Amino acid sequence: MIEQLLDGTAEVGLLLSRMARPGVVVRRLLRSSLVTVAHPENALAGRRAISVTDLLDSAIAVYRWNPEAEVLADTFAHPRRPADRPVHFLGLPSVALGMVEDRDYVAILPGFSAAAALRTGRVVELPLALPGWALEVQMAYRADAAESSGVRALLAAEARIVAALTVR
Repeated sequence: MIEQLLDGTAEVGLLLSRMARPGVVVRRLLRSSLVTVAHPENALAGRRAISVTDLLDSAIAVYRWNPEAEVLADTFAHPRRPADRPVHFLGLPSVALGMVEDRDYVAILPGFSAAAALRTGRVVELPLALPGWALEVQMAYRADAAESSGVRALLAAEARIVAALTVR
């Protein structure tokens, strides 16, 4: 995204926990914690608390936001995990949500990417504590494009964008 901003093929974009380069303005929109979600009919739905070992019998889909995701996924690599209940890395949160909805996986992904599915009840959040795991969602644009109609419109809509990306 930064390269597209710098070469002019994009005026504005969203970044996840990235540092900008000279000539690019970055505005923090929100800090989005990672959430664990499942289908509403999943056996773990409705429990007051769950632990990593409670997920041994669940196939897990972990959104790979950067190499840190591998550290989180290793948390679920337990010797007692059945071979038919793997931990998958996925490049798109939407694919993880699809696996939850269609294949009864449990997914770990940023709250902003699950917000709409949580609001509509397509998925439910499981009470698995993932302390400290979060992503910064940032809006970035070229400094010389600050007055363009597209950037101005997105800046004017910032509160609505944040509300749409917020789980609670």
